[in-house]
Amino acid sequence: MSNHHFPQWHEKGDQCRWPVCHCHILQWGCETIHTRPESEKHHPDGKKEIRFPDQTVKYLFPDGQEQSVFPDGTVVTLQTNGDKIIKFTNGQREIHTSQYKRREYPDGTLKTVYSNGRQETKYSTGRVRIKDIEGNIILDKK
Repeated sequence: MSNHHFPQWHEKGDQCRWPVCHCHILQWGCETIHTRPESEKHHPDGKKEIRFPDQTVKYLFPDGQEQSVFPDGTVVTLQTNGDKIIKFTNGQREIHTSQYKRREYPDGTLKTVYSNGRQETKYSTGRVRIKDIEGNIILDKK
């Protein structure tokens, strides 16, 4: 995530030039680039709220955590340790860490891909399936 310093408060129509802000946010595998925020508000608690023309709202917290709320309701949180949590409107959640990426489904199913390429699926029924880095099933416990 880029850290840009914007003026204290500007609204659409103000006479100022905004720096280009490249917001590298995962949204279905695409990079979202905002070039001019509509407004930025600084809250008394130190939180910054940036609103973009596409209705995306980005919050920057004093502890370094960042959260982006997209118009479709998807919420992406970047934690201070570098972990990323994506909450989708369909109830699914995705967690990205340096060790793995995990998708959590509303029925309790967990699909995890580890940094070494190994895949593990734990179904809500209790079934566990593990695949090696080439996609070969090495365990299928029902």
